[in-house]
Amino acid sequence: MTGALPPPAGIDTVRKAIADLDRLWDRAVGTSGAPFRPDLDLRRAIGVHTHAHNAVQLARALLVLDAGDAQFALVPTVRAIFEMGVTAAWLLLTPGSGDSLVKRGVAQRKVAQTELIAYGVDATEALDSSVAALAELEDVPGGNFRSTCLALADGPGLYLTYRALSTESHAGLGIADAYFVETTEHELGIAFKPDAVIEPRDAYLGIAAAMLFLAVNADETARAKPHHSTQLRKIANRLGVSTEVVRADGTTLGPRPAR
Repeated sequence: MTGALPPPAGIDTVRKAIADLDRLWDRAVGTSGAPFRPDLDLRRAIGVHTHAHNAVQLARALLVLDAGDAQFALVPTVRAIFEMGVTAAWLLLTPGSGDSLVKRGVAQRKVAQTELIAYGVDATEALDSSVAALAELEDVPGGNFRSTCLALADGPGLYLTYRALSTESHAGLGIADAYFVETTEHELGIAFKPDAVIEPRDAYLGIAAAMLFLAVNADETARAKPHHSTQLRKIANRLGVSTEVVRADGTTLGPRPAR
């Protein structure tokens, strides 16, 4: 289940699914010390769990925004949930992805530390640590979010959806376009519309529900002994999505190895 399209479910079903996943996570998060599958290394397992947890926290914020009838303010939160879901699935399915995640993070820290030093902040020790860590990870592929998407089924569609969400999440022309409309009543030909309505609002919430499910389901799949598969299957049926987390080549993680 990694398609970029929103689930074919009504908006009330979508909202209930998000709330049900949040409540289910409250029971699942208490099992964070439970063993993960033996074919997942520690960095991948930790990555799946933490990204799923953050997806749930973001989804709770999304429900608050939704209840307050927020419009374009919903989109950055949907985008963040999307990133959490895709990343959790990638970590679940991809050998070495935990090391790649660390490499990406350290590389970003190195850039920030270099800029801090240029600004006059003493970050030399931290920079030296980052440089040493990157040297140790020299042979580990880094990549970016595009390559993360492309590692999964319907990767191009996932990345296209991500770019569309980004257009209405970052400061720039997308935001300006959102709040201005064409008009013949003003000499400029445009007018500010502070109460602009996001057109595919239900679709955005549907995407959030699908990606939240992907994140929580990835954590369940990562467990040595899953405990919430039945509940997740019921939610998947309501949303019209699959419980399978699939690679770009059509394969899945497969059965759990015998201990």
